[in-house]
Amino acid sequence: MTAKLEAIDTPDTDTQSNFKVQLEPLGNGQEGVHIYLEGLLTIENVVDIHRKAELALTEYTKVNIGLRNVEEIDLSVVQLFFYLQILAEEGGNQLSFEHDMTDGVDELVHVSGLSVYPTND
Repeated sequence: MTAKLEAIDTPDTDTQSNFKVQLEPLGNGQEGVHIYLEGLLTIENVVDIHRKAELALTEYTKVNIGLRNVEEIDLSVVQLFFYLQILAEEGGNQLSFEHDMTDGVDELVHVSGLSVYPTND
């Protein structure tokens, strides 16, 4: 893991064990980072998600947020994603989202208007 990723990947809060943030380089020679979020994406974890995502946007021009094994997502996290999209656009960054959520959760996110695309596995 690069020094940039190590700085972002440090634990910020003592969160529930059913929430996980994992960072990986984009690969294929691209300068950027994948941020994988798993478990409970709720208000209890939104501060940790916010800190890591905002720090990633200051360190990298390309950031991909991947949602996988999502047990629950609430409006605070959806609102954070909207904020991060605005922040990325204002900073000239490329921010993308992808997921492997269930159809019900997928429909709720799309109804909200957030551009989160299914993972092409």
